[in-house]
Amino acid sequence: MYKYIDEYCVDYYEKIEKNILIINHKQMMSKEDLHSELWLNNMRKMINMACQVQRRSKREKDVIPYCNYIRLSFLHIATFFENYKPCFMVEFFSDDGDKSWAISQIRATDVLGDWQTFAEQAYRNDLWYARYYDPDAIQSLLVQTQQKLLYIWLNRARYWMRELEDTPEFQKLLVTDDFQVTVGVYRDWQEPIFCLRTNLDLLDAQGTSLVGAFFVAKKYRDVVIEEIDAETAEFINCRFEKVTFKESNLCDCRFKNCKFYGVLFQDCKFAGASFEKNVFAACKFQNCDFNPDSEAMNAYKLYRGTNFNGNKMQKCSFVDCDLQGIHQQDNDVQDCEGAFVC
Repeated sequence: MYKYIDEYCVDYYEKIEKNILIINHKQMMSKEDLHSELWLNNMRKMINMACQVQRRSKREKDVIPYCNYIRLSFLHIATFFENYKPCFMVEFFSDDGDKSWAISQIRATDVLGDWQTFAEQAYRNDLWYARYYDPDAIQSLLVQTQQKLLYIWLNRARYWMRELEDTPEFQKLLVTDDFQVTVGVYRDWQEPIFCLRTNLDLLDAQGTSLVGAFFVAKKYRDVVIEEIDAETAEFINCRFEKVTFKESNLCDCRFKNCKFYGVLFQDCKFAGASFEKNVFAACKFQNCDFNPDSEAMNAYKLYRGTNFNGNKMQKCSFVDCDLQGIHQQDNDVQDCEGAFVC
């Protein structure tokens, strides 16, 4: 019998909470293809709906409501009522952000996992008595656990956004230069899983965060790019010749259809980065960290492994790198050195 909620939390609740967090994280990773496909299909439908609203507004009012951000708000309260399923409220906002111009809902059953079993464990009648504290106190603990589960989910959704942005529906959506997609709790916190910042340049990065920056068809030659924070930045159709990246945070970056000639990556972090259909010639990765579980990574984020897919690599080397967590597929590797090519 627990007389105070703190006793109950320390002696019992924290243990069952840790268990559900571990189980959900493992299930999310083992069934990620299924979860991502479901979410992508739902989001494509929502974005297609928003595109229709934009076209209709242009046709009828000659005004286009550009999208400044999309907000996915988890409606946790629905899980405490019978016959309700957890869901996201999906809202599309213009620049002012005061009122959404398109809104809908999508299911979010994969966020909580086997929530019913967990809730039953939390409310076990033989472990607490209503005369000592209101059952609402336990519900407040459940809400906190849901937010932790949501954070695990959004750390995977950050990577699903890469697939969403390549879809025809997403590319037809008219957005602002600082467009974002955020995930959070309704009328509470929101965290971005995708940012679009197009007015930045690597050469002007000193002292400036490049998180979420978007670089298209940029060319760099004979420069040293040092100590930049470019986490989640995207490089599309860019060209790098004799460039040195030194002591830089390139975690969760996306490099797609880029060309690297004689590039040196020295003491850089790459957890969660994605290299897709690039060309690497005579490039060197020295003392770089690809390990998503490395102590050097942000302790408040869950990264996945670095992905190399469909790249052409010739005379490249990986020296003194932590290569744990690297995933490679369909790469054309010639005359390269390092564990990555084995």
